[in-house]
Amino acid sequence: MQPIWMNFQGRPQPYPALPLGTGCRMNTPIGHIWLFCEVGTDWALTANRSEIYTATPSINGQPAIVNICLPGNNTHNILCHRDSCWVH
Repeated sequence: MQPIWMNFQGRPQPYPALPLGTGCRMNTPIGHIWLFCEVGTDWALTANRSEIYTATPSINGQPAIVNICLPGNNTHNILCHRDSCWVH
């Protein structure tokens, strides 16, 4: 799975790819836009049933689980802590 952050100029900034069946914890500021693609095919994956994931404030300081998967499947999970204090 290829996480892609859309930077402030609207350009894609790929992050390191994750092997199938794995996940990671990512800190991201509120309002940042993320896309996820399958490595090798560039097929769009869904993040909580949407092709675009926008970080929102955390609830009670708890990290949110974002389910990343092919449409109609549940193959990848990534743990994202949504926080406004993040250094890129």
